[in-house]
Amino acid sequence: MKYTLDDLRKCKNRRDLATLLGYDYQVFCRILYQHPIHRRYTTILIPKKYSNTPRVILSTDGFLKNVQRKLCELLEHISDEINISKNIYSFAFKKNSDDKEYGIYKNALPHINKKIVINLDLKDFFENITFPRIVGYFTKNKNFLLSQEVAITIAQIACYSSNNKSFLPQGSPVSPILSNMLGEILDAKITKLINKYKFEYTRYADDLTLSFKTINIPKNIIFLKNNEWNLGKSLREAIQSSGFEVNPNKFRVKSPNERQTVTGLSVNKKVNINKNYYKYSKAIALAYCKNNEFKKSKYHIFTDKEETYESLIGILNYIK
Repeated sequence: MKYTLDDLRKCKNRRDLATLLGYDYQVFCRILYQHPIHRRYTTILIPKKYSNTPRVILSTDGFLKNVQRKLCELLEHISDEINISKNIYSFAFKKNSDDKEYGIYKNALPHINKKIVINLDLKDFFENITFPRIVGYFTKNKNFLLSQEVAITIAQIACYSSNNKSFLPQGSPVSPILSNMLGEILDAKITKLINKYKFEYTRYADDLTLSFKTINIPKNIIFLKNNEWNLGKSLREAIQSSGFEVNPNKFRVKSPNERQTVTGLSVNKKVNINKNYYKYSKAIALAYCKNNEFKKSKYHIFTDKEETYESLIGILNYIK
């Protein structure tokens, strides 16, 4: 079904939204309200490459997942209609767009051959997109201006609730499109800084990259104090006023004499794979072809379920 923004704006209450998503109202309410919403989620822990803290994936059950998929489809059509999907600074989660225009390669491309590359990571990206922020977005954003009841229902479909906190879960079908919508607020604020200070900027979900053709970086962007780099006032305010926070452990500033990376890809001279990743990928492929086994390295993280032929294909496709 092809949804439009006007279809969503015509929804005045929860029943109207249920009908738009193709649900009987009683079934819709039973899915959302019969049990505490956290009981419809399963927690999956995925190991990270360079951290002892696992990534927490919250996977929904079949009933709620179907509702979230319907909402995702609705929001993706609307995103295309109002050109959120055409955000030139955001390169993740572009399902309805040409893959050649997005992804980690295109995200890295603007940062080739720069004097300074700055990498920032937004701390608890999905968890900081909270229930009140989603409601506020859909009631106050000029593209939507939805009723309070409809906005609250959207947030109830999208959010995981536990320990008095309700937020966008990583693992839900609707989280990517909603994170792009609210992330565009940050992109718009950084655009103002781009116009003033002239630098390249891209965002891949929670990974932000800024790069400069000069080593003379404005102090409002970053500054050096006691041999440590710090966020400048203007950049810090743009991020914090958008409801996000920088992870200090993933704040890096790299010169051309160092290995400059963007979402795991080298960008010193051209967009390229890490040499060690490539080397150890060859070793994994060789071990699999010779002995039907995987040789793990610190450059590759698998859960037990992922150590299959498909994992090797994924590695090779990534390199390709």
